[in-house]
Amino acid sequence: MLPRIDVGVSSDLRTSGRGTAIEAAWAQRDARALAVAAHTLKSASASVGAAQLAHICRTIEEHSRAGDLSRADALVGALCGAWSATQAALRTAIRQAEPGTLLAEV
Repeated sequence: MLPRIDVGVSSDLRTSGRGTAIEAAWAQRDARALAVAAHTLKSASASVGAAQLAHICRTIEEHSRAGDLSRADALVGALCGAWSATQAALRTAIRQAEPGTLLAEV
């Protein structure tokens, strides 16, 4: 089944500050807050078909829950790249699609 793009959900992912919550938790070395923020972004990204971003968030969440911030550290750069790519893809998809339009990939 192809993912649906819902403009409301996509706009929420683009502007919600979820990335900022991850950055703040990471900077404070707060494993619990990092796990929660990564979990939240993972769910939002998966809901719009951003599989790479969701995968990175899931891995950060797992390492953070285990208290292994050194492994989570290695993924922050990848997260930033995937976040930027996802935002760009969502902007393009929103400009080109009507709400509820099926998209092959976001």
